[in-house]
Amino acid sequence: MSKSQHMKFIYCLLISLFSVTAMAQFYDPDESINGEPWLSWKRVYTGGQLGLSFGQLTFINISPDFGYRITDRFSAGLGPIYISYKDNRPPVYSIKMYGGKVFARMDLFKFLFAHTEYQMLNVPSFNFVDQRLWLNNVWAGGGLSQGSGPMRFFIMALWNLGPDDSIFRSPQITGGVGIGL
Repeated sequence: MSKSQHMKFIYCLLISLFSVTAMAQFYDPDESINGEPWLSWKRVYTGGQLGLSFGQLTFINISPDFGYRITDRFSAGLGPIYISYKDNRPPVYSIKMYGGKVFARMDLFKFLFAHTEYQMLNVPSFNFVDQRLWLNNVWAGGGLSQGSGPMRFFIMALWNLGPDDSIFRSPQITGGVGIGL
């Protein structure tokens, strides 16, 4: 991979760190799940990241989340990850990354939460043409949320604590709106 291609790859990764998070269904910390059976659809929520940019630089990040409220304040979940980046300027450069994640989130207060995530991404190899490798990363941090009822706004910052932290810069900052279904 040439230095130009290497810089484009890093640029793609930096763009992915600033994608917007949108929650399709978000739980309200004021809404108690006490009394709900352990296996209840009221404990399930979905959301994730959706990042789109088109033009000379095309960027697509699709990373849905599927979570389960274990207690009123603690939830855990998982989700797939797909990231595509293409620079349409000569020489045309394109990469695709895919993988998965598992996460845990703890509401510390109504407006403050802690978040941890383990992420595995399959990315193109820097050293070998047409070969791919798996990157393992551990993200930790937290965020602020505000809102009432089914709608919440939030911003979250995560730091990469994993062994492949040289590619993914910290902090990763995401934000969005949560709207209950």
